[in-house]
Amino acid sequence: MKSCIGATPGTNDEVPKLYGRRTILEETGKKRVLVIDDESSIRAVMGIHLESAGYDTVLSATGKDGIHQAGKDPFDIILCDLKLTDMSGFDVLRDIRMKSRRIPFVVVSGFVHEELISEVMEFGNVHYLRKPFLKKDLLEVISGIIG
Repeated sequence: MKSCIGATPGTNDEVPKLYGRRTILEETGKKRVLVIDDESSIRAVMGIHLESAGYDTVLSATGKDGIHQAGKDPFDIILCDLKLTDMSGFDVLRDIRMKSRRIPFVVVSGFVHEELISEVMEFGNVHYLRKPFLKKDLLEVISGIIG
């Protein structure tokens, strides 16, 4: 396993893997965001807002594809809908956390159930953005976490 900057040696809390290549930030100066949402209009709007703010953005329509993307490329942050058609955002978070504990994760949902939100937050480095949201809300959350 390759060592990652910021990782504690001998632990499983490494930052997203570099997979033998430079990160997007090193190559372009842009931070990289993965958006996982099954609603095409929400996914597209988030992509447009993030790209216009200077982030390099990858969009995934399913939890399975999001997990695949997170495993093959480095991201600075992941935004994920809580209710996806193929799996729950909670399951996506659990899978990604088994591989990289340090990547910030934002749960995006209109569904508010305090018990579930509390359970998701226990994973650490998890934030919440409630739908519907304004562009400024989205960008404030992202910039507050990764700059």
